Amino acid sequence: MTQPPSDQLFQLALEHQQAARLREAEEMLRRILDRDPRHSEALLSLAVVARKTGRSDLAVELLRKAIGARPDFAEAHSNLGNALKDTGQLDEAIPAYRRAIALNPGLPEAHNNLANSLKDKGEFDEAIAEYRRAIQLNPEYASAHTNLGMTLLLTGQFPEGWIEYEWRVRLPGAVAPGRDISQQLWEGGDLAGRRILLHAEQGLGDTIQFIRFVPSVIQRGGQVLVQAQPELIPFLRQMPGVQTWVAKNEPLPPFDLQCPLLSLPRIFGTTLQNIPRQNVLHADAKKMEQWRHRIEGQSTRLKVGLVWAGSRSHRKDRTRSIPLSLFAPFAAAGVDFFSLQKGEAAGGAANPPAGMPIIDWTNELYDFADTAGLVANLDVIISVDTAVAHLAATMGKPVWLLLPYVPDWRWMMDREDSPWYTTMRLFRQKPRGDWEPTISRAANALLGRGGENVRVI
Repeated sequence: MTQPPSDQLFQLALEHQQAARLREAEEMLRRILDRDPRHSEALLSLAVVARKTGRSDLAVELLRKAIGARPDFAEAHSNLGNALKDTGQLDEAIPAYRRAIALNPGLPEAHNNLANSLKDKGEFDEAIAEYRRAIQLNPEYASAHTNLGMTLLLTGQFPEGWIEYEWRVRLPGAVAPGRDISQQLWEGGDLAGRRILLHAEQGLGDTIQFIRFVPSVIQRGGQVLVQAQPELIPFLRQMPGVQTWVAKNEPLPPFDLQCPLLSLPRIFGTTLQNIPRQNVLHADAKKMEQWRHRIEGQSTRLKVGLVWAGSRSHRKDRTRSIPLSLFAPFAAAGVDFFSLQKGEAAGGAANPPAGMPIIDWTNELYDFADTAGLVANLDVIISVDTAVAHLAATMGKPVWLLLPYVPDWRWMMDREDSPWYTTMRLFRQKPRGDWEPTISRAANALLGRGGENVRVI
């Protein structure tokens, strides 16, 4: 059978790639490269497929070949920066982006990518300037607007940050809030008894953090429906004033207006000075009592809940999760540890650092109401940036949050407390990429050194 010419095959490959048929795209791209190993466009496209399928090392190799075949290929240099960043080579990624910009100053993607890496290094002023250049080149560039918004929020510039963050709904491939909802987006006016749907759009922790705005919506005179993740609803439904709770993927009852939870801070003009106090939510009394009886038979010392990893599917999990082996300094603290770790990393509790046994009942935690019952009986929660940290903090529990050098925007920079949670203490990674000093500071605090004695609550 006669094979189609490479140009036609390449167009077919691009169609498959754009439709997320990555296996078919890769097959066609490899056929092109079998005929012409220096086909720079095919090398670039195959590298994009490799990144999307978790093979960033292969992407680096392919992009270097593309650049070798065509040294002035600005898009390949920019994508090389992305692949290097994926593999943790941030310092190598930045020159790749700068080379792309030198070759094509009008390439908005290169400015956006450079800004992302500068932000990850903590160079926020230059990152913000690069995001603005990308937007100047392409005013409809949703990714640059969204990244600018998150960087402004990270650095405490809330008014503009919330506005730019609204562009997240236009991100390619994003599950945009309200995309499949025809009802009008609420912008903060008097509800006059109308029914408004507030819906979760992102992670479990986001829902817990921003549910605090529900009472403010109720004060505008509406009947409030909340759509949230099903595993959260048993815990959240204690919040007064919500007429109906709806699990995601369940049919929606009738309503008049809608608003995603993460748009509420913009609507209410949220600043550092007027963040609503957290809603102090409680564990179910029966579940709390059941866990209390279990724990009384296991522990008479300070009880510390531990979470060391997030979901691997999270785009920044590589920087936020910590190998359990690094927690070895906690072994000397003379406390009892309880695993609150779910997901793929949960099995690590069976093989903790020497001298640091971890009591693990997580196979009995079916939803966040179960988790809350256990958390209510613990004294301190030490966690990486996961939903459990939000859960414990909104219950008023002391939470020690272990954060990467540049954390998610909500934790801001250069402070040990959080404006969102009054009982939270932040332990920040310094220097970048090195968790050992952070763990040591937290371990010293747990031992009663470092200016703070742990208080049993």
